[in-house]
Amino acid sequence: MSAFKNLLILILLFFLLVLPSCSFLDKYDPGFIERQQNFENIKNVKVGMTKKQVIAIMGSPILDEIYNKPDVWFYYTDWDWADCARTEEESTPVVFKNGVVIGIGRGFYRNYSHEAWQYSNVKAILYDTTGQEE
Repeated sequence: MSAFKNLLILILLFFLLVLPSCSFLDKYDPGFIERQQNFENIKNVKVGMTKKQVIAIMGSPILDEIYNKPDVWFYYTDWDWADCARTEEESTPVVFKNGVVIGIGRGFYRNYSHEAWQYSNVKAILYDTTGQEE
C-alpha cells in the first residue's frame, strides 16, 4: 500500500509542477502580445468595413488568400502549438468581397469557402479545359 501512496504522490507532484508551466510558457511565446492585441482588436472589425479600415484597426495580415473573389486575410489570434509557426489554424479569417468585409471568423470562412468550392466544381463540370460548354 505504501508503494501505491508513493506513486500517487509522485503523480500529483508531477501534475502540480507541469500544469502551471503551461500558462507560464504561454506568456513567453514570442507572439503573445501580438496575439492578445489581435484577439481584442478583431472585435472592432465589422461587416461593411473597407480594407483600409481593417488595416487601420488590425495592421497587415499574416496570411492572405486571393481566389479572384473574395480576398481572405488571416490574423494571428490563437495558440495551438509552441512551434513558433503562425498557421491558418491559429488565425481568425476576415473575408472580403469587392474590397469590403462580408464576414469574420472561422465558421463564416468555412461556409463561404465551401460555397465557392461547390460553385467552382459546377463550373468545371459545365466547361471543358478550353472553356467551351460541353
